[in-house]
Amino acid sequence: MLMNNLILILLGLLAGFAVNFIAEWFYLRRKFFPKDLEKQYEKISIFSFILWPWQWKERLLSHKLRVWVVYVLLAGGAVWMWGWTDDSLAFIAKFIVITYFVLVIVMDIEARVVLHPVSIAGAVIGLAYGMYKWELVSSLKGGLFGFCFMYAIYWIGIKLSQYTAKKRGEEIEEEPMGFGDVNLSGVLGLTLGWPGVVAGLMLGILAGGAFSLLFIIQKMISKEFKLFQTIPYAPFLVIGTAIIILIY
Repeated sequence: MLMNNLILILLGLLAGFAVNFIAEWFYLRRKFFPKDLEKQYEKISIFSFILWPWQWKERLLSHKLRVWVVYVLLAGGAVWMWGWTDDSLAFIAKFIVITYFVLVIVMDIEARVVLHPVSIAGAVIGLAYGMYKWELVSSLKGGLFGFCFMYAIYWIGIKLSQYTAKKRGEEIEEEPMGFGDVNLSGVLGLTLGWPGVVAGLMLGILAGGAFSLLFIIQKMISKEFKLFQTIPYAPFLVIGTAIIILIY
């Protein structure tokens, strides 16, 4: 049992390293850092930073903490998931999907974007999982529904915000929902298949709506509320899908 847990923890740490490395690599390539931090970042090895982020004093504390939160979350998650998963293949499949979800959450919270390469990789992972868990047709139907459904919400959100901004004489600084969320919904649909994608998206939308309501209340109380403020939405969609995956 001890050796088994050690192997699972090692697997989780390796997955955590992959998530942190991919996130930092994309940040550097896509120029998400301020220019002064970019120059400082180039002076330190990315491997060294991911293994021990505290050595870079100029890095944001939240990013340093994220590195270790990811390690702990995936290492602990591997042990926890193995505890109630009898099938080794099912465990590996679910753990790969969950690892991908953690990457999406990290990138959307920190950079407010789900990049196209990440979505493409997710589509491959989602389709493979959907074919393994459900069947090809079900996975494709789920992907199509997820994409089209969220695209409709995306389009309605843009038109509604444009109409409201015009009435108020204000400019829109940021779209209510990014197109990366639309692509992600297609990925989640491939993963959950049809009709599972409906339950996953509904859970995500409800979670996002509840958080948005609390966010608005908090901003109104602190008198910092502004029209068209946005929040990272991908984490809620991912959490809704993860719940379905872990249950079934």
